[in-house]
Amino acid sequence: MYRDKRIWAEIGSRLVSNLSYYNDFKISEEEIFDLIANDEYLLDDSEEVYGKRLINFLKIWEIIRTKIIESKENFKVGKKRIWSFTREDYKLIYNLLDGTEEFENFFLAENRNKEEINEMISFFEDSLIEDSSAESFLEDLLVLLVFFAIQKPLNDKTAVFIYLISNAMILYKGFGPILPTYRGEIVEISNLISRIAIQCQNIDMQHYNKNRLFNICLKRLIDICETNKTFLESL
Repeated sequence: MYRDKRIWAEIGSRLVSNLSYYNDFKISEEEIFDLIANDEYLLDDSEEVYGKRLINFLKIWEIIRTKIIESKENFKVGKKRIWSFTREDYKLIYNLLDGTEEFENFFLAENRNKEEINEMISFFEDSLIEDSSAESFLEDLLVLLVFFAIQKPLNDKTAVFIYLISNAMILYKGFGPILPTYRGEIVEISNLISRIAIQCQNIDMQHYNKNRLFNICLKRLIDICETNKTFLESL
């Protein structure tokens, strides 16, 4: 399934369409699907016709698709490092999101000022190789989302960056992606995570899951992923 370009176009069009809530893209989900499925976003005049911001999101989606396929192949041949995303890949995705390159030094290995955050990324990537259930994986993911909501290492681009990388990790695991079932749901979840971040900002991350709102949000993410898993299996 992970090699089926039609499925990637379906997921990508829904994901980018959801992000249009923040970016005000004047384009339908069906048009986004065609841009991805037919590689139309690669045409020379695509930025002029559709706008650079939208085309950059589609370029990010292609990076994610390629890297997930590489990661799956790494697992099949038994490579020691399975997750194929590198710091350079993260930096490229961030630069496509931002364009100012203001925070690209965050992704440098020698950036000791962000050591705690870098360790968190490494820790979560290591968890990808564990044989975990969707529920336990999503709990780890929500810890990551809350942590970054507190730290905001990429300023106002943090939430979108983590949302994209999180869905990449979920798709690698074969779970349903976080694609809201109605237009305003992504905003509701984002606001809920912001409230959790406020309540958890002075406690250790291993205690986030004791927060009442954390568990409410976790249940919601599980429901969304299960719904989308069923949808993908029907394609």
